[in-house]
Amino acid sequence: MEKSLIGLFEILRTLIKGGTTIVIALATVGFLWGIVKILFNSDNELVKKEGRSFMLYGVITLFVMTSLWSLVNLLSDTIIPESAASGQNKNNNQKGNNNYLGDVNDQSSTGSGTRRPAAPPPPPDLDKMFKNQNEERAT
Repeated sequence: MEKSLIGLFEILRTLIKGGTTIVIALATVGFLWGIVKILFNSDNELVKKEGRSFMLYGVITLFVMTSLWSLVNLLSDTIIPESAASGQNKNNNQKGNNNYLGDVNDQSSTGSGTRRPAAPPPPPDLDKMFKNQNEERAT
């Protein structure tokens, strides 16, 4: 039941994101069309009023759709985090591993069981190094 509910939310999320993208594109085109109408018909007051109307509705639609898109993303990430939706554990902290690449033989976190890059060498012990140099100079 839970997996089918997650799948339903994912389908709705995808549809809303796609629809929002299309509506934002149309609102942008409408806004630009209003600008073109005003610029090329500066002598006709009726066309200028229509252009202002296009621009106003374009800005309002852009604001509403961007707000809706953000709200949907916030709610969907709150209800269904990305790691639960994709079926992967992104933290890997359950295994006591703080490295983001996961275990060497862990196929799920890196995709192919790729080995971790080698750890950088530890920093040199500067106090010891300077002490040795000063002792050599003294002798």
